[in-house]
Formats: sequence, C-alpha cells, structure tokens
Amino acid sequence: MLGVVASSRWGDAEDATGADRPAEMTQSTIELAYRESGGLRVALLWSKGDPTLKVTVFDTSTDDSFELEAVENQALDVFYHPYAYAGSRDAGRN
Repeated sequence: MLGVVASSRWGDAEDATGADRPAEMTQSTIELAYRESGGLRVALLWSKGDPTLKVTVFDTSTDDSFELEAVENQALDVFYHPYAYAGSRDAGRN
C-alpha cells in the first residue's frame, strides 16, 4: 500500500523512534517501499511533481545518511542494495 510519507511513517516532524524525517519530504512525496534491518532504514520515494525516484538510507548506529537517485527499471534493486549503488556512484569521484 502506498502512503504519503509526511503523514505516515515519518510523522509530522519525526518517526516513531525519534529520528528526524528527511528535510526534502513534503506532502507530495510518496513512500513506495520501506525496510528496516540492523539499524538501517531504507526508503524508496517518489515525488508527484518530479518523475525521479530516490532511495534514502539512514544508519541509526552512526547517524550517517545518504540519498541515491534511481531509474525506474532499477529502483527496487537500488532499494535492496543501496551500498552497491553508492559505491559505484562514488567510484568516479576524486
């Protein structure tokens, strides 16, 4: 079931565990998938006003987070394997 992120898991200002929701989330952001395991929170997001899909990752043990853009035909793969895609994203950077 799809849910509006701003009024679902992330609440108005924070989620149920107290973590702040990502600043870019608005009423027009739809959470397509969410998983939590081993202190990692991963969400697949879509904005109604923009065809871009994003995967956000938050590590509760280190407070580190990052966001990846995902093309439509790879979105679920990025969702399930964000660190593999984060590594390839950084491979060309100096």
